[in-house]
Amino acid sequence: MTCKSCVYLKNKSLTIVETPYWKADLSKDQSYLGHTTIDLKRHCPKLSELTNEEQLDFLNMIKKIDKMLTKTFDCDALNISCLMNHSLKEIPKNPHVHYQIIPRYEHPKKFKGINFLDEEFGKHYDPKKKFQVEEKILYEMLNEIKKEL
Repeated sequence: MTCKSCVYLKNKSLTIVETPYWKADLSKDQSYLGHTTIDLKRHCPKLSELTNEEQLDFLNMIKKIDKMLTKTFDCDALNISCLMNHSLKEIPKNPHVHYQIIPRYEHPKKFKGINFLDEEFGKHYDPKKKFQVEEKILYEMLNEIKKEL
């Protein structure tokens, strides 16, 4: 059975940072400027199956990503979610622990002439909202974030 996350882990083109256990990538969906995904580097279907080392490493990864996104885009907060709902709709079900890191902004932000507006600020982010920027802009975002490593 093929796991989409395990296949995705092989792609390094949008990787911000990696640790022994996790890989953080800039998401192609930039509905929220700086949206990042963090994937566990081994296949694991449940949070309860994470090792203590993986949990500690994840917390350190979050600190890194928080600092990088705050310095790069001046975000006001981060939403962190581990919903894994899409994989539960698949047949057969094949979840893989991963997180969505959603930077939140009280005021509109501009990056490379593109306006980013967080209309849901102070509320739950909208997971149905989708916005893809040109690939060139995505890589410029990635380079700006990586400067903060």
